[in-house]
Amino acid sequence: MDRRHGEIVEGAGLEESKINTDFVDWLKRWGTPILFAVLALAVAYRGWTYWQEHQTRQLDSAYLDLTAAVQAANPDAIVQVAEDWSGQTAISSQARLAAADLYLLAYSRNLRPGGTPGAAEDIPTPQEREGYLAQAERLYRRVADDTEGVASRIVPHLRALSGLASVQASRGQFDEAAGILRAAATLADEASFPALAQALRDRADRLEAGLPPITFPKADELPAPPAPEPADSGEFLTPEELLNQPGSQIGPVAPEETTPATEPPAGPAGPDQEPPVEPAPEAPARSN
Repeated sequence: MDRRHGEIVEGAGLEESKINTDFVDWLKRWGTPILFAVLALAVAYRGWTYWQEHQTRQLDSAYLDLTAAVQAANPDAIVQVAEDWSGQTAISSQARLAAADLYLLAYSRNLRPGGTPGAAEDIPTPQEREGYLAQAERLYRRVADDTEGVASRIVPHLRALSGLASVQASRGQFDEAAGILRAAATLADEASFPALAQALRDRADRLEAGLPPITFPKADELPAPPAPEPADSGEFLTPEELLNQPGSQIGPVAPEETTPATEPPAGPAGPDQEPPVEPAPEAPARSN
């Protein structure tokens, strides 16, 4: 008992009370600023996540608009999508490239965008056809200028250069088209796209060799579509009725001929035939 009393430090309770008082004073001084700082971080994180979700919804809406315009094969509507979503660089570039491709295809096929092949009202005038080529060139050049020097936009930049080369080749300027393709091949090599670079060089070699570029047939050169087959009347026919119809390649089915079964001839058995077996005589009944 005396030993335990000797181990008690004089003034220990006062020291612990001083520590608690200092901690309470520290909380009173810094507790409110720390609480506001934590609250500000929580609000900032919530705002950042909401902004990310908003951007994702905007991007989804832009792609839906672009998909609907492309399915309608309306280059004017596609260009309008590019203008409406000019803040989305990826969407605007993709939309302009899609519209330029439609204009170039319309020029190559001599058919209005979204027109029906063979319809006289969908064949453009020579002025309209040249306008398609001019529109394609303008859109390709816009994308090439917007994406030039941007490493993350190298793919649409190469697409735009390839489209510009196709426009020049359509005008018969093969040397200029080959130069654009070789410049694009150099950029593809720098971006580690060797297969694409080789394909671009092959196109350039073809143009420099004087070979005409691959083109689509025009609308007036396409064969007429086959006449539609008559609709099925819905009448059910058995297989025999189908075979007996006029014009059938098989012809009517002849009934099968049945041959009567022939009995073996009676008479003495030959050397290779077994003699007929006669039934054994019945035994007489026994009487009791």
